[in-house]
Amino acid sequence: MKKLKSSLFLTVLLISSIILSFSLNVKGDWGASDSDCSIHHGITRHYGRYISSPNITIDGIESTEESWNQQDVHEYEIPMANNYYSNMRVKSYMFIKYIYDDSNLYIKARWNDSTPINRQDQLFLCWNINCTDFTVSQFLESGAMQTSENGTRVDSWTWIRLSQNNGSQMKMFDTVYGHEGWLDSEKSNDPTISFTSGIGINNEGYYQVELIRSLITDEPDFDVQFEHNNTYRFSTGIGDSIGSVEHAISWTYELDLTNSFDPRFKDYMPYGIGIASGIIAFSIGIIFILIYRLKN
Repeated sequence: MKKLKSSLFLTVLLISSIILSFSLNVKGDWGASDSDCSIHHGITRHYGRYISSPNITIDGIESTEESWNQQDVHEYEIPMANNYYSNMRVKSYMFIKYIYDDSNLYIKARWNDSTPINRQDQLFLCWNINCTDFTVSQFLESGAMQTSENGTRVDSWTWIRLSQNNGSQMKMFDTVYGHEGWLDSEKSNDPTISFTSGIGINNEGYYQVELIRSLITDEPDFDVQFEHNNTYRFSTGIGDSIGSVEHAISWTYELDLTNSFDPRFKDYMPYGIGIASGIIAFSIGIIFILIYRLKN
């Protein structure tokens, strides 16, 4: 009888752990009905590194002489969620680094491309300018790309792979949207980007980009203004061919430009994923205990 009660208790604990892990885990896809997904995973902070003279050439290639290879320039992993009806599902991961100096912000990003290269693939970066509720849900509804409050705006950077060769340097499309949707602006501070692409490990395509943008521009109403000792929320995404439904977006992240690093920040997964992984491991342990008790 005692053994039966113990087994029953472990079974209930196992079921509870599985339910909790599903409630904490991050969705691998999104649909138009989704709202603010940050309730599932929180806001993950990425730390940029200040280097007074970073010696970075914007060519899409990471050379050994550049500051990207410094130990305190951390690389973060950004998983991309796909549309619920997409065939890609969660096949897209971006690996990204940030450096800034007194004048510019530098970003290096690499991601896998599960489809044929040269299909006018795209990269998106959306930066919060003054929204109090900046969230990825702004991008999901029909007729999206508009904020929920009057007077609020988001700075949107887009790069499209056209017929450029590896190492080519070009301007990103720098636009802005607000509560009324897309806004007209005289853009003169578009970020500069360069890329390389090819076939990597596992015979899978990849893109790697480097980009640079001035921290401060002369259009504060239309551009996010990056200042030292501040943080900036953003989301990113990649698209497979112009107009294709095959695109993936990230949840909301926060870039920290305070030149600090939290020593407790030992991994780059949102807390929901970390807790869920621990619960799953705990549940597996309970399963082995149950099997052992039933056999004995």
